[in-house]
Parts: sequence; structure tokens; C-alpha cells
Amino acid sequence: KRLIAKVWGSAGTGASAAHAVIVVAGIAKVFVGGLVEEAAEVAEEWGDAAPGKPLLPSHYREAHRRLVMSGRLSNGTARGNVLL
Repeated sequence: KRLIAKVWGSAGTGASAAHAVIVVAGIAKVFVGGLVEEAAEVAEEWGDAAPGKPLLPSHYREAHRRLVMSGRLSNGTARGNVLL
């Protein structure tokens, strides 16, 4: 939250900025949670899933690619509604 507050602090001031930091932090948690779940599914499909074995960067890249291709996540190049 501190990093988000520091970045957000330059854009806004006051109590509403503090509430916005909480909202942005919540959205970030949901995004990361969905990405990790998808990466775990990728690891399982690829046969890389094992107790104690970490997810690899390739799992996260594939998970991100799948989320973009399925339309559940914007790739950041399109204008308009970024949060789908």
C-alpha cells in the first residue's frame, strides 16, 4: 500500500486519495490472484506442478497470454475500457 500511496500521492491529495489507494490495492490483489491461479493451471497442464516447486516466469507469461486471448484482460494497447 505504501508504494501505491506514494505513486498516487502525486496525482491526488486529501482523504479521497487515501480511499483510492485502498481501492487500487484491492484491484491489484484480485489481478495478481487471478494471474497466479491461471499460472498454476498452466504449470499443471505442462506437467511442471509439484508440491514445493515454484511457478516459473514462463507459467506467468503463458497465463497472461491466455487471459488476454480469452478477453478477460486487456493487453493495454486498446483504448477504452481497460478493466474487463
